Amino acid sequence: MSTQLSLAATLVLALAAGAALGAPPTIPNDATLERAAATETKRAKTAIDQAARQAPLLQQRMPDIVNPMPTTKADPSAIAARYANVGKQSAPATLLIMVSYSMPPEAIARLASMASQVGATLVLRGMVDNSMEKTASVSAEFIKRYPNLQIQIDPTVFRRFEVTQVPTFVLTRSTGEDKSCTKGCDPADSFVSVVGDVSLDYALEYITRNGGDTFAPIAEQQLQKLRSKP
Repeated sequence: MSTQLSLAATLVLALAAGAALGAPPTIPNDATLERAAATETKRAKTAIDQAARQAPLLQQRMPDIVNPMPTTKADPSAIAARYANVGKQSAPATLLIMVSYSMPPEAIARLASMASQVGATLVLRGMVDNSMEKTASVSAEFIKRYPNLQIQIDPTVFRRFEVTQVPTFVLTRSTGEDKSCTKGCDPADSFVSVVGDVSLDYALEYITRNGGDTFAPIAEQQLQKLRSKP
C-alpha cells in the first residue's frame, strides 16, 4: 500500500509538470497504479538481492591479535594485524630492541637475526611515512628472512624507558601498567638498558657484567641461548 501511495505521489508530480507544459492531464486509474507498484516492487527486490550477494565481498575481516604469525609465509596484512598490539605493555623479563627503519637495512638485519634466535622483540616508535601498509611491507622482508622474528609498534615503550637513540636494548621485568605516566614511567631498578650501535650479543655481555643480581643471570641465559644457535 505504501509503495502505491509513493508511486501515486510521483505520478501526481508528473501530471503537474505536464500541465505546466500545456499537456492534457491524465488521472491514472487503480489498475495503472497496481501495475506500476508491482514493477517497483520487483525492482526493489532485485536491488536487495544484489546487495545481499555483494555484502560478503565488502566485509573486512578484523585482525586476529591472539594467534601468532605463521612462520611459513610473510604476509604484510598479517603483520599489520600484529601491530594491533600498539600500546600493549611488555611482560616481565622481556628483551626489547628499539629500532627505526631509518637505520641502515644491514644493521636492522643483524639485530633481527639475533632477536629471532632468543625471542627478543624489535620495537618501532612509529610507521614508515605514517603508513601501515609501507611499514608492514618493510617488516615482511625481515620476517621472510627470519620467520621467528617479533616486530611491534609501541611508542609508549620509548616513552617509558626514555629512549632517545636507536638502537637501544632494554631488559625489563616491569609491566609498565601506569599508562598515565608521560616519561620515565618505570622505576630505575625495574630494567637495564644499553644504548649504541652494537650487536645484541655485545649488549647482553654488558648486562651480564653490569646488570647485578637481578638482570645479569637473565642476560647470561639469553647470551648462552644466542651462542648455542648455529
